[in-house]
Amino acid sequence: GIFRPDTVVSRAMIAAMLWNLEEHPVVNYALDYKDVPADEWYTEAIRWMVSEGLATGYGKGVYGPNDAVTREQLAAILRNYAIYKGYDVNVGTNTNIQSYSDAVSISDWAYASMQWICDSGIVGGMPGPSGNVILAPSGQATRAQVATMMMNFCEMDTK
Repeated sequence: GIFRPDTVVSRAMIAAMLWNLEEHPVVNYALDYKDVPADEWYTEAIRWMVSEGLATGYGKGVYGPNDAVTREQLAAILRNYAIYKGYDVNVGTNTNIQSYSDAVSISDWAYASMQWICDSGIVGGMPGPSGNVILAPSGQATRAQVATMMMNFCEMDTK
């Protein structure tokens, strides 16, 4: 009966959330990650995500299921999930991502995803340490933040 909104979401947890949202699709895909055992609660969710191109590991056979998902990793996963669902991810640039004081810290591989997640209304930033609005791309995503992002994702206009 406890939600723990400030608990950090792991890469396994986000895989399970999306896999549950899709009603547990079964895929025939060989996982090549030494840190994803064949019989964990998250194994089939990660198998599905990787097989569909929603997420990848870090390389050298490592997925990092127990690692905290960063906000930019989450942005990339949600953008890939939108593509999987057939949504238009080529939205305009309604949001000037450079207006966030920490936009320069977004990883190159995550920039388009962070732009999309802001532009689509899934994320609107968060209060920064000096009263500014930041994206915190390398920050760990909490359960409350992920719940809000997932709700915004599910309610967004997909046309």
